[in-house]
Formats: sequence, C-alpha cells, structure tokens
Amino acid sequence: MHLVRPEVRVSLPDLADTLSERRTRHFHRAYLVSNTPTVDQHALIYGKPRSNVPKVGFIFTGQGSQWPQMGKALVDTFPSSQRLLRHLDAVLQALPHPPQWSLYDELTCPRSSDHVRQPELSQPLVTALQLLITDLLSTWCVQPASVVGHSSGEIAAFVAAGLLEPEDAIQIAYYRGEAAVDLQDDLRPKLGMMAAGLSDTSPLLQQILQRHSGAVALACINSPQSVTLSGHVSALETVCHQLHSTAILRICCRWTCHTILPSWLTLQPTTKAC
Repeated sequence: MHLVRPEVRVSLPDLADTLSERRTRHFHRAYLVSNTPTVDQHALIYGKPRSNVPKVGFIFTGQGSQWPQMGKALVDTFPSSQRLLRHLDAVLQALPHPPQWSLYDELTCPRSSDHVRQPELSQPLVTALQLLITDLLSTWCVQPASVVGHSSGEIAAFVAAGLLEPEDAIQIAYYRGEAAVDLQDDLRPKLGMMAAGLSDTSPLLQQILQRHSGAVALACINSPQSVTLSGHVSALETVCHQLHSTAILRICCRWTCHTILPSWLTLQPTTKAC
C-alpha cells in the first residue's frame, strides 16, 4: 500500500521481489497484475478454495475458564450473537423457577472474578458463550467434523454435534449450576478443588492422597505434569500450603468425586424434562 502515497517512488520489480522474498508469507494472501501504481482492490486475486473441505474439530471447555464481560466484544460486534444471547436469556427467564440474574447482563456488564466464578453463574455463562461462538461459526459455514467437551463443556459439544438444541443446552447448564449450589448448602464441611503441578504418578501425590484419604481425591489429570484435586477445603488448604507455588486453590463445588452423587440424582429428572 506504499504506492498510494504520492511521495513514494519505488521500482515495481524491486518492490515485488521484496514483498515476495523478504516478508512474512501469511496464510491468506492475494495479488494483482498491474502496469501502474494504481491499486484496484476489486482486481485482487485470492487463492482458490480447496477441492476438499478441511476437517475442523471443536473443543469445548468447562467451568473455570470464565472471566468478567467475556461476551461483551462478541455481542457488540455481531448482531446475530446478540439476538441469540437475548433469546437464551428469555428461555431461562421463562422457566418455572427462573434465575434472579440476566444471562445477557452477566456476560456483558462489569463483574468481579469471584462473582462469575460461582457455579450457578459460571456454568450457564461458559455454555452460553460457546453456543454463541458455535452459532457464529456456522453462519460462516464452519462446521466441526468432530467435537470434544471437557466436563460441562459436553453440553455445548452436544449442540455442535446436533444432538441438543441450544434452548435445551442452556437449561441443562443452568440446572447443573443450581445443583452445585444445593450441594454446597447441604454438605459440610465446605468443598473445593485445586490445581497442582504434579503428575498422577508422583510419589508426593500418592503420599498426599494416603494422608488425606476420604478428604482429598484425584479429580482430574490435566496434563502429564498437572492434576486437579478436590475435597474438603480444610484439607486442601493444608495440601496447598505444602505444595507452595505448584498449587492454586479454588473454593467451589467438586463435580468429580463421590459427594456429588446426591446432587446428580436430583439433577437427572430435571435434565430429562429439557
């Protein structure tokens, strides 16, 4: 675009050589053939589409990836996303026992990190945002060849796979979050989870699990050098202090241990109704 500046004088062959050989070759490129420095943008020639459509996989995240106002830029930029979010909000508000909060406001208005970390909010918020992104990609003809969902991310993954409607998905996410709140209200001591920089085969991890048997459990293997532990907050705080910088403690519901079973039993009839 240097050529559109009248003060610029350059040899076209030199410029072509520089742009071709001495600049980053971006994935999306275009070119035109011209005998003059005048640039006609309509004459740009883009790469031809592949004969075979590339296969794309979608990975959907669960609770824990949320942050305040994470949906604001999306709905401010794309009217279709704003319409879908308002529709999902209306679906929740039409329930027999609707939330006292607005899905639209919680995704777009300023909130604290602790606020959006609450399971009754984080689960429907993360699900809703992923439904919006999936819908937007579909309008661009981007469809997944396969999907994977981690934890509550399975809800949006089912929608992407065509096995659930968005309206059903947002209700399931809402009731799942409510079940987590009921569990916290009914159980003592308080429950939580923590990420630790340990492998699942680490001798130190085995010592921790033995020492706090019944109070701390291995909830998830995140990577070869990262695990999630869940259990009683008092025990997790002791473990967190022992591990120092290799641990991050979050006080919330644990979904992957035996104490969640009573809540799952009450959740099943509700999700079937969706």
